[in-house]
Amino acid sequence: MLRPLAKEAAPTTPLVQGDPPRRPIRGWEPVVFLALGFGISALFLFASIHGVSFLLPVRMVSKTDRLAATTVAWAALCVVDVILLTRHKGCSIGLARQTPKRLIHQYGIRIGPFVWGLDTGLAVTTFRMVTLTWAVLIAAVLGTAPWWTGLAYALGFAVPLGVAVLGPRRRTGTERSDSEPIWLVDLLHRLTRWFRIGCTAVLFAAAVFAASTFIT
Repeated sequence: MLRPLAKEAAPTTPLVQGDPPRRPIRGWEPVVFLALGFGISALFLFASIHGVSFLLPVRMVSKTDRLAATTVAWAALCVVDVILLTRHKGCSIGLARQTPKRLIHQYGIRIGPFVWGLDTGLAVTTFRMVTLTWAVLIAAVLGTAPWWTGLAYALGFAVPLGVAVLGPRRRTGTERSDSEPIWLVDLLHRLTRWFRIGCTAVLFAAAVFAASTFIT
């Protein structure tokens, strides 16, 4: 969706005599603004939770006990993910909403993606396909995740987004070479289940690793 909108560049010549020329919008700009907004929100969210955790009674608990609680929570979320995978459902924890796409048409193709990123980067404002986000939030609340976790979370979003939107085009019988890389989007959709399995495996591995650190 972002690539066609990015082509709606403002005219480089004045619309009316005396009007200043408008700078054309480059194809990568909406992606950058979306990733920037997402990164700001994600970093703010996780850093804020990490900071607030110092004011909570949970910080009075030993780090070993907090790590144990984190491990138990992660293990429980792994079970939830496995159940959801077997039932072919998305994660039902949290709000069942998406960031409205009208933001781009409402605020333009620079500010629109930026606001879109601000909303999506808060994580808890949109639905999740896996519980991995909630696992990281729990770790942030318990103080077992660093304050910069949001930065890693943002990179995990921005890199696939950049590949999906700015990825190589491929000419097909019905697709122009300069059109949206539908083949890449279709490939990502076909691999969705495997991505979910991978996220569950990552969460399981993290739980095992966390358990090993306080058991030994």
